[in-house]
Amino acid sequence: MCAATVALHFAAIDWVGGRLSAQTHRASELKPSLMTAQLRLALPKRVETPPPPEITPLAQKAPKPAVPLPKPRPRPAAEPLPEPAPLAASAPTEPDVSSLLANEPP
Repeated sequence: MCAATVALHFAAIDWVGGRLSAQTHRASELKPSLMTAQLRLALPKRVETPPPPEITPLAQKAPKPAVPLPKPRPRPAAEPLPEPAPLAASAPTEPDVSSLLANEPP
């Protein structure tokens, strides 16, 4: 399977390479046209221009004064927390497992 994949890739790459190289080196089968265009790199002609005028920087505006922030409103005083409820004296505890086993009738 792997060898078949490699062979297929090689054949496809070889075929595409042959098609591309054949297109670039093959001469045209059409008759040459009477009207042909020639493209040349045309450099711009040199023209004497006067130097640019002297540029002066614009006057800077004065910065705007900062807007004062409004004073924060005073927070209302926190209410005192209620007194905690008293704890229960002691919760009834469950007897030990060993004491239950000792009192269990046989």
